[in-house]
Amino acid sequence: MVTWTVFNGNETEWNEKLISLPFFSIYQSFQWGEIKKEDGWNVIRLIRLGHSTCTAQILYKRLPLKGAFFWCPGGILGENLDLDFNLLKKELGLLFFYFRCSFHQPDLKLEKIFSLGWKKPSYNLNSNQSMSIKIDVPEDEILKGMSSNWRHNVKRFDKKEIEVSRWLNPEPEALYEYYKKFESFKGISRQHTLDSIKGVVDKFKDNLVILRSLDSEGNLLALRGYVYLGDRALDWYAISTEGGRACYASHGILWRIFQDAKVRGVAVYDLSGVDPENNPGVYNFKKGTGAE
Repeated sequence: MVTWTVFNGNETEWNEKLISLPFFSIYQSFQWGEIKKEDGWNVIRLIRLGHSTCTAQILYKRLPLKGAFFWCPGGILGENLDLDFNLLKKELGLLFFYFRCSFHQPDLKLEKIFSLGWKKPSYNLNSNQSMSIKIDVPEDEILKGMSSNWRHNVKRFDKKEIEVSRWLNPEPEALYEYYKKFESFKGISRQHTLDSIKGVVDKFKDNLVILRSLDSEGNLLALRGYVYLGDRALDWYAISTEGGRACYASHGILWRIFQDAKVRGVAVYDLSGVDPENNPGVYNFKKGTGAE
C-alpha cells in the first residue's frame, strides 16, 4: 500500500523530487519553506512514493485547543491529490484544522478537486490568476508573440543603448530603499519588507537573478528580478522609476530578463500574479509580452 509519509531529507533531495513533477511551483521549493519559517510559519513536508511521486510542502500555525491553520501555496503536486489529513493530525497532535490550498496546475479540473472533498473558499485572498510565457523557443518567436506596441518599446529602449547588468551580491538594504522610493512614486502599498528581502537573498542565493539599469549618474531606471528552479522561473522583483518610464526601461529590462533566464535553462517564465479588474495596467503590460 502506497501511503503519505513525512519527508525528513535535505534541500537537494526535496527539490530534486519537486522538479521531476509537472507544473511544480517555486512556492513549493525547500527554500520558500525556509523563508516562511522566518515569518513565523512552521513547515511540514509530505511525500508519497510509488509508481508516481507526490509532494506537499505545508505551512502551518497552531491554534488554541489543539487546532491549526494550514496553507499549501503551489498545491499538492503529482497525480494523487488525496492528501492524508489523518497523518497531519497524528503527527502534529491536532483535533481540528482549517486547510487552504492553491493549485497551480492549469489543466486540473474543478470536478476532480471537488470529488476529493475540497471546496472553494468563501473569500479569495487574491485574483487567483497568473501569467506565464514559454521562452525555450527562438527569440524571434518570442518577439512575434508580443504585441506590436511591446516590440516597438523594446526597440526604443535598445536604440538608447542603456546598459543593463546583473546586480551581483544584491544588498537587501539597498533593494529595500529602492522599493520605498518606488512605492512613494507609484502611491502603492508596501511590496516587500526588509526581512522578506533578506530571506529571499539568503535562501535562494545563486538562484536569484536581479538585473538593473542605471543612468549615467548612477540613478536607477528600472530593476527586475526572478528566482528559478529547474526549468521554471518566477518573477519576483519589479521596479520602474520616472526616468525609466521615459526610456521604456521596464520593457527593455524584462526582455533582457527573458534572454538571461533562457540561457540558464528556463523553459517557462511565470510573470506572477495578475488582476485584470483591480490592476489593469500591470495586467496589460504582462499580456503584451505574449504571456498566457
